[in-house]
Amino acid sequence: MDLFSFLATVILITSIVSLVMAFAAYIAYKIRDIRRPRKNARLNTSERSELIFLSPVNTESLVSDWMQREREPHLNPADQPKAT
Repeated sequence: MDLFSFLATVILITSIVSLVMAFAAYIAYKIRDIRRPRKNARLNTSERSELIFLSPVNTESLVSDWMQREREPHLNPADQPKAT
């Protein structure tokens, strides 16, 4: 067996194993999807809208807070005034 035949065999076997693994992963995904309880399907539209956890981020306030902190002098904890 020469080098070319050996490499062709390795590539063929690797491709076949990859296809089999992809097919098995797809089947496992479908089985998991079937077993999962579908809570959101039973909710009405108003309840579904309450399930969204994302909220808009105000980047302008974040940047301005960061810029203000960068402008302030950095104090050592020993230099800070003590609370009385």
